Amino acid sequence: MARHEATQYGCQGLQAAKGCTAAVFGLGTVGLACVDGLRDVGAKMIIGVDMDPGKFERAKKWGCTHCINPKDHDKSITEVIVEMTTEEGVGGVDYSFECVGECESDETGIGVHT
Repeated sequence: MARHEATQYGCQGLQAAKGCTAAVFGLGTVGLACVDGLRDVGAKMIIGVDMDPGKFERAKKWGCTHCINPKDHDKSITEVIVEMTTEEGVGGVDYSFECVGECESDETGIGVHT
């Protein structure tokens, strides 16, 4: 099984509900596979996070509804995502995927959950 398919099945294996929200940290090959899987299960909001804005166009074609660069914000990316997803006083995503391989992005992913 190709890495893309394994990651895609992993997203589907989470049994993410249609209409869920998610953040994907890192929009390389593994991150885009997560985006693809989330799109397939019907996620309503898929936030792609990467420090290379050159990846955003491709990420949107794969299914990201929003792409953000942490360098473009004065506050933490956690605060940005919580603000983006706040509904009825509650913010954060249902799922987050760390696809960079760094401890800092892993900790940020944990912080953006509702």
